[in-house]
Amino acid sequence: MNYSQLIHCAKEHNLVIKMEREVGDYVLSGTVLFYYWHRDSTEHDEIDCTVFHQYVHVGKSQTDIQDTTYIITKFVEMAIKSLGNDDFKTAVNSIHQISDILREICDASQFSSYLVDDKGVIRMVIPDKKFEDFLYDGFANIRHYARRNIIITMELLKTLGNLAEAIGPAYYDNIWEFAVYTSQGFEEEYLFVQDKKYFLHILYDLAISTEKEEQYEQITKQMKK
Repeated sequence: MNYSQLIHCAKEHNLVIKMEREVGDYVLSGTVLFYYWHRDSTEHDEIDCTVFHQYVHVGKSQTDIQDTTYIITKFVEMAIKSLGNDDFKTAVNSIHQISDILREICDASQFSSYLVDDKGVIRMVIPDKKFEDFLYDGFANIRHYARRNIIITMELLKTLGNLAEAIGPAYYDNIWEFAVYTSQGFEEEYLFVQDKKYFLHILYDLAISTEKEEQYEQITKQMKK
């Protein structure tokens, strides 16, 4: 998608464009990519829809161009394959790469569904994707495959703590909720006493980083039952 040119075109014709698909989606011939309408209901001039064709490229295969989810997915697949081969170093490195991508997303995005022109007028509405969606895309499958591996699970929690410190309070709730989801998904019968000690210590550090000390106390009580 050439977003800047689409917005310029929408401004030129006083339109609003609503995207129905994201970059990276699989589409068929005839699939609706977006709708558009005049901002002023009194305007009725016809728009030649072929003018938009030059701003949209449909390829035969998925690429990482403008497709952050696809980039994340490649690292997720690498981590899962590495876990299956007991190559924990590569799995940990993949987790770190994903966290860095998530940090860059937070630096570059306001997670808004609305794109505006140079006058601040809304010209495009895009599919709503929030930080928590990217967080889930990045770590949910790894969490699942590491649910019996305390070392990787603890590394994932440490990575979440580092991410929280890097991107700030706006995302604390999302990170903590995912950490709880991760810790509760771990199969505790695989925890030895020393494992639990380190596990809770890492979770405590994450609670401090995300200002969730009270919630941490509730989790520890549940784990001690």
